[in-house]
Amino acid sequence: MQIASRRLTFCYLCNNRLAGAGPTIREHVIPSALLGPSPVESRDQWPVVVPAHKKCDERLKQTSDRWIKILADIHTKGSADWAGPDRVLEMPARPALLEGVGGENPVPIFTGLGEVISGGKSWIRGLHAALHNTPIQLNSRMAVFPPVPAAGENGREPTFEQSESMSSLIRCYVSHASAIGKWNGITAWGGTLRFLTVWTSTWCMWTLTFHGVEEWSRNVNGVGNDRPWCGFYESEPPPGAAILSETDLQAAIDAWSWNGVSPPKELLRFLA
Repeated sequence: MQIASRRLTFCYLCNNRLAGAGPTIREHVIPSALLGPSPVESRDQWPVVVPAHKKCDERLKQTSDRWIKILADIHTKGSADWAGPDRVLEMPARPALLEGVGGENPVPIFTGLGEVISGGKSWIRGLHAALHNTPIQLNSRMAVFPPVPAAGENGREPTFEQSESMSSLIRCYVSHASAIGKWNGITAWGGTLRFLTVWTSTWCMWTLTFHGVEEWSRNVNGVGNDRPWCGFYESEPPPGAAILSETDLQAAIDAWSWNGVSPPKELLRFLA
């Protein structure tokens, strides 16, 4: 992927040409602080690196240092750190709510991840650029869902129910596409960084995991309920994109379920 990224002629953050716009740098799409230990084999020790204007990267880092530290702290937490409602004040990003069925097994719902989710959008721009050699348009609609229950802050959307439903549906689409071999993706850093994408005629749905993601998800959601980061963005499929047919989409929908809510197609109306 480092070889592929050398072909890029645009900055993945602003989409403008690299040439003639000042100094450029080569940037880790997933920050090195989040990649975890180096793979044992030297041939596996490569991340995803793409070019950017130095001024764009500096602008990103004005906020990224804070959310990278939040994630790095979260990823070092063990299951004992997440056990019971009394521990929420000790979390590096505190859930504001606890929900449970019948008051049992309360689930922390994170509402303080706005900067982290915004930073996640820059990951997806960089990964898309490295994978498809094209930019995501700056005005494209995007959504990023963390691997734990989350909701918008101060009453803003997405609500907890919307976030859970949409992320569940996206994971179902990507899982089905992976099972039938209709996906594009990147595997890096010894296989611990995995980015998978599937396409419709106007949307890309994706999942992303790297060091600490599955552990964070498992410690919050419970054993057997591991989740990746996931989301979608608006874009025409680039050349070589794996596009799901209507039959493929329906098969994924037929396999989808989440606590008996309305059919998934209803959840996608706002994407029209």
